[in-house]
Amino acid sequence: MADNSQGTAGQQNPLDVLEDILNDAKKKSGGGDPDEAKKKAEEEEAQKLAEVEAAEQQQRAKDAQALKQQIAGLSAIKETPQYQARLEQDAEKQEQQQQDQADGEGFEIRQLGHTKI
Repeated sequence: MADNSQGTAGQQNPLDVLEDILNDAKKKSGGGDPDEAKKKAEEEEAQKLAEVEAAEQQQRAKDAQALKQQIAGLSAIKETPQYQARLEQDAEKQEQQQQDQADGEGFEIRQLGHTKI
């Protein structure tokens, strides 16, 4: 078999093929100025970063507003009749416990000591 990688008509060196591909890509990308392409990429990245920062700032403002509304809602709970009724029940329960403790005074059970035989 003949060696097809070198010197046959119609085939090029692989490095030449790669150079042709790179040259075609440079022509399609607008002249092939790498500095210009780099600057354009940096500008696009900066623009995307600014958009992300703006979106984050808007989200923070929305979150702060929602938090203020939730805090206002929680403080309004203390003024509801249900909350007032719960406070009254807690106070009555505490008074009942104190009354039960006072009623039980003097009725303690004294246990005699146990001895083994």
